[in-house]
Amino acid sequence: MIYKMSTKNLHPVFSVVSELKNHFGFHEDKELADWLGVSNKTLSAWKARGKIADYNVFTKRGISEDWLRTGRGEMLRSSLVAEPETKYGFLHPDSQIQAVIKVMEAMDDDTKKDIRLSVEKEKLLRDLLKQREDKEAG
Repeated sequence: MIYKMSTKNLHPVFSVVSELKNHFGFHEDKELADWLGVSNKTLSAWKARGKIADYNVFTKRGISEDWLRTGRGEMLRSSLVAEPETKYGFLHPDSQIQAVIKVMEAMDDDTKKDIRLSVEKEKLLRDLLKQREDKEAG
């Protein structure tokens, strides 16, 4: 997806932060900072100085350095969605759902079907285990 930063009249770093928060469903700067693996203080310092001190923090998450510098072109380096990995616990539950939806939208139909079948199988197994436990307890 081609992004052209839409936050006019904002300093470029503010635009980057705003666009990334919007894209990934973060509501607070702290959520973005946690996802990037930096402190909120570091992110605030970049915004205050108007300069990103370490582009690697972003590029390791799949964000295009060209997009960071110019605000033009693809935000993400590949067609895969760069989503938070083990950091979902830092996201608001609504953001978690949005992140999962974005990942699912990027998948082909066969992969989506496989996931649905796995979820249904897991639910069936849990139901069977619960029935067994209830039967043994009662």
